[in-house]
Amino acid sequence: MVAGICQMLGVSMGRDIDRSNIEDRRFQAILTAPDLAAATTEYFSERTVGEPLNGVKNPVMIDRLAEYYSVIPSPILVVVSRDVLATAQREEFSGRDLLESLHSAARRKLEIFQFVAAVADPLMMVSYERAIESPTATVRALSEFLLGAVSEDIVELTSRLVRSNCDMPGDVDFVRERELYELQTSGAVTTVS
Repeated sequence: MVAGICQMLGVSMGRDIDRSNIEDRRFQAILTAPDLAAATTEYFSERTVGEPLNGVKNPVMIDRLAEYYSVIPSPILVVVSRDVLATAQREEFSGRDLLESLHSAARRKLEIFQFVAAVADPLMMVSYERAIESPTATVRALSEFLLGAVSEDIVELTSRLVRSNCDMPGDVDFVRERELYELQTSGAVTTVS
């Protein structure tokens, strides 16, 4: 959801986005590379051409982030925190043991917090639960943190797309909505009321 918000605000989340989770398929493949730092350097050098701000998202990127963090140009961190029990219950739904999943989710959250505490780059923490409760405030805070001011139209449109546990891209397609927004604001598409 937060990656979708970023995409809607104009932060490119990749060139080959899986619309079900707003993850760049190429970045996902790179995370398994033996020389992760070299692969990441190449990835970001290609992504930064013509795009001032690029995002990547992967729920387990913390596992190897220390290996390639130093090659990310001008990193800005957006850390999403979700209730640990909710995370574990979602894993349980996929067939994993609840207590094992709870332990794993808590460990991963601690690793993330320890990592961000050790770096001095810009950081914003986002609560998933609060984002669901107050989508407009979350979208506005993310836009101000990442981009400065953005139009109120995009804040309102994006806020309406924030839904708890929705089916992506069935219920919400952040990539398609951003494409439509760009067409409408470029004047290529006009709407009649």
